[in-house]
Amino acid sequence: MIEVFVEEQWRFLDVKGRQVVDVGAFNGDSAIYFAVRGAERVIAVEPHPAAYAEMLRNLELNQLTDKVMPINVALGRPGHIEIVVDVSLDYVIDKIYKKSTKIRGRTASVRSITLAELLRLTNARPDVLKFDCEGCEFDIINHEYQTLSMFKEIGIECHADIQSRKLKECLATLSQDYECKFIKNSSKYAIIHCYR
Repeated sequence: MIEVFVEEQWRFLDVKGRQVVDVGAFNGDSAIYFAVRGAERVIAVEPHPAAYAEMLRNLELNQLTDKVMPINVALGRPGHIEIVVDVSLDYVIDKIYKKSTKIRGRTASVRSITLAELLRLTNARPDVLKFDCEGCEFDIINHEYQTLSMFKEIGIECHADIQSRKLKECLATLSQDYECKFIKNSSKYAIIHCYR
């Protein structure tokens, strides 16, 4: 909440009058932020069942159910992924930041769809794309670039070392159609703005 509303980490995105695809919407904080800042419509994608349920409550409390369309799926290759559901969300996030390979607990199967399918199912206009999905951005950049490149503007929160080969390759791919610059660069993560 502090990053989104106090630090306004996504303020660089031009959302006014545009549709935003918010990948990794978590509890709805960024979707609410975009709606309040004048987004025409927000497609809020969150795979974790507990975070998704919290997002539904937050959208209702903020009376934004008409502007934000919550979707409980993961983005990536078609099929299903397993999400750990019986530990706290803080624990899951902490393990992701510390790059743990295993998070033990009961899992739930969540549907995974492509970015192209998401746009088709929601009839979303590819104006602004926000990624905060703990690594799914790399898969989408590498395997769905044709769909991704339809967006006018992209904001990425990336949990990878900025010197990593993976990040350099993704930025090289994006630079075919976008100018990309680092908005924030810390030891934990980077925020990248790509625009035409």
